[in-house]
Amino acid sequence: MYKEPENEFWATACGDNCAWWIKKFGDELDITISLEHFMDFGDNTFLCKDALTGEIIDYFHFAVYKL
Repeated sequence: MYKEPENEFWATACGDNCAWWIKKFGDELDITISLEHFMDFGDNTFLCKDALTGEIIDYFHFAVYKL
């Protein structure tokens, strides 16, 4: 993700142990991930963009609400 941010990554294959790195890379770069489950990013709240709708989402509050 860090070396090729122009690609889309299937983060569903990543475990929650990767969440810290994905968040770190996202803070530094524009990255696109596909995620088919709510990944545990811990207490970090951040904004992300839904690639299908373009909607800006507060990930932490969205994940808590959906669960």
